[in-house]
Amino acid sequence: MKTGLFWFNADLRLDDNNSLRELLNRSECVGFVYVIDPRWFHPLRFHQPRMAAPRWQFLKQSLSDLHRQLKDKGHALTLLVGDPITELSLQLRSWNADLLGCSTPTGYFEAQQLSAVAANVSRVITNTDLTLFNSVQLAQDHPTMTSFSQFRKYVESSDLPLSSPSPSHSFELASVASTESLETIFSRIEERWPQLATPSQSRFQGGSVAAQKHLIDYFSSANAACYKDTRNALDDWDSSTKFSPYLAIGNLSARQVWSAVSDYERKHIANTSTYWIRFELLWREYFHHLAIRQGPKSFRFQGSASRRPLTFFNATRFAQWCAGSTEFPLVNACMNQLRATGYISNRARQIVASCLVNELNCDWRFGAAYFEQYLVDYDVAANWGNWQYIAGVGADTRGGRHFNLEKQSAVYDADGRYTRKWLDNSNEYVAPWVDAVDWPIALSD
Repeated sequence: MKTGLFWFNADLRLDDNNSLRELLNRSECVGFVYVIDPRWFHPLRFHQPRMAAPRWQFLKQSLSDLHRQLKDKGHALTLLVGDPITELSLQLRSWNADLLGCSTPTGYFEAQQLSAVAANVSRVITNTDLTLFNSVQLAQDHPTMTSFSQFRKYVESSDLPLSSPSPSHSFELASVASTESLETIFSRIEERWPQLATPSQSRFQGGSVAAQKHLIDYFSSANAACYKDTRNALDDWDSSTKFSPYLAIGNLSARQVWSAVSDYERKHIANTSTYWIRFELLWREYFHHLAIRQGPKSFRFQGSASRRPLTFFNATRFAQWCAGSTEFPLVNACMNQLRATGYISNRARQIVASCLVNELNCDWRFGAAYFEQYLVDYDVAANWGNWQYIAGVGADTRGGRHFNLEKQSAVYDADGRYTRKWLDNSNEYVAPWVDAVDWPIALSD
């Protein structure tokens, strides 16, 4: 009897999961696992933990939803807590598993983990489930990867075949599972790291059931027809699609969103706004394939650039940026919203990233790590790729992007409503009394 183990990661759904379908087709007995790595909650990466309360709560909701769906099919989700390589290797031996299934990872470190675990099993089944196109369709050495514009034009002109979303498998297999209650494991983690239990103001509800409802609701409204005109709003729920958290954790697949856009265009209207939703999906696609191409360069200070950026790590400036106590009110408001909700708009992300890199002259990687900690839609490829884009060290290294903060405020918060909403009394800017080399700054003549 062949026993399969499926390792969920950034694909927390049962529908349109080709790796899962193939594993189930090749197995007679199956178990499902997700690994919670305690290192996520320690300040190990650029002096910051990798997951704060908003991300953790969205993850909990997604795991609970997945577990309920598996229970309805006679199975269960086994939660493992520890180093993924160690825990998965032990579980494979414990269940005497012949097959390991998982979606092909995008991130460099995730790929390294899979490579290490693969040594403990006779066969690994992995398919492209995190992106629209696979590595055969988009070779990593293809010249179109040098910029998004070239990538987009190539994809749009080549008419690359895109498979339709696949339905869920029947799951009529024997089950292997050994897990405590998910709530018991969640409680134990929050007892050890109480900051994870901090209430979040997030409006997102994790899980593929909530994701599918949001997908249907969005395309049942008129929002898609005017997306291009509203997408730059700083703080309006209906202004953008809000698909990103569900895509990042895998409650939705990019194929499902692309298919929904096509269906909307057939039934209602195809215009520049519906095209722009695809355009944003292609940006995501570009960053995923770029991350595979770059490997560890995605996390290096110099990235893919020919020279190192002229920035450095300044603890005081970085702390002010994180706390929303810089000299820029709009930036402070954005940072406050990020901490409170785990989400800020794409426009807000560009504004605060440009501020950290260009106004505060700080190392971009610390900002990327801070986003990783808080964003409910954290995506390793999109996050680190966008920060490299702002810093000018990605594949398109034309000096980065520098936003005029006064102009951004005038255009996107002309009446100051957003800034007033998200500022509080803790955001008073205090100029540092020493400069970068610790020489006192004269406060008066």
